[in-house]
Amino acid sequence: MAYGITTSIIRGKSQRLASSLDLGWTGFGVERHIVGPGHKPETPTDLLVLSISVGEASHGQRVNERGRVEPYTKEPDTLSIFPAGGLPAIYPATDTQLIVCAFERSFVESVAAESGIWQIPQMRPQEGVRDGNMVSLGHLLSNEAASRGLSGRLYVDHLARALVHRLLGFWGLFRPVTGRRADSLPTRPMRRVLDRMHSDLSADLSLKELADESGFSRNHFIRIFQKTTGETPHRYLLRQRVEKAKALIRKKEMRLIDVAASCGFSSEAQLSRVFRSLLGTTPSEYRRNIFS
Repeated sequence: MAYGITTSIIRGKSQRLASSLDLGWTGFGVERHIVGPGHKPETPTDLLVLSISVGEASHGQRVNERGRVEPYTKEPDTLSIFPAGGLPAIYPATDTQLIVCAFERSFVESVAAESGIWQIPQMRPQEGVRDGNMVSLGHLLSNEAASRGLSGRLYVDHLARALVHRLLGFWGLFRPVTGRRADSLPTRPMRRVLDRMHSDLSADLSLKELADESGFSRNHFIRIFQKTTGETPHRYLLRQRVEKAKALIRKKEMRLIDVAASCGFSSEAQLSRVFRSLLGTTPSEYRRNIFS
């Protein structure tokens, strides 16, 4: 799809708390809903779907693989994994709050190929899975959707690929990649990547754009960029934006809202949050200390 997943995967009526469906995320999407009681019919889909139970435990009935109706309980922070094919019929008896992450086949295959997996076998649906890393990544994606993509494409691409990468490992599909693997980015590719990042710190760069500059796959690029710089690409970019902000803040006449816009932050509040997380002080406090 040109603009990623644009149709809700949640069936029937629900209260939507967050959604990425209009944010242009390519190859994946995430929603957070409170789903009420009632019949949810079997639904065919060509998407890989992960749902995370959030909040209180919920109860109901579902149709199992043998076509029989059986009771279920969704415990907090457990996952249901549905490979492409379809979502089974369910009959929730209580309100159920869910984070639902959906991935197009091409996205999953690209992550798999970069991990040395050239064919993904058909997997069976799994319920009640416990994996703290996948749950954490799902929450981060949901929070990013709720913020309307505040942190940018580089951040959300990294999260989505990390979630699929974790799922492939959970399925036991990893294969060793043959051939020599670099432990750090060679000087010229590294310079191209850094030049791209520094040329316009306000640009909403994607992980693919930076990986293409390096000549490596996205998965491998993340690993060797972190090995070279000690930071993920997103964290490195935030630090460079804050360094530019520090220089602009020294211009007493420049408003902080204009500093934020010049450095690629969506608002003064986002600038303040990131500034504090990296430097332990706010932009206002930093300015007061300079001119006091």
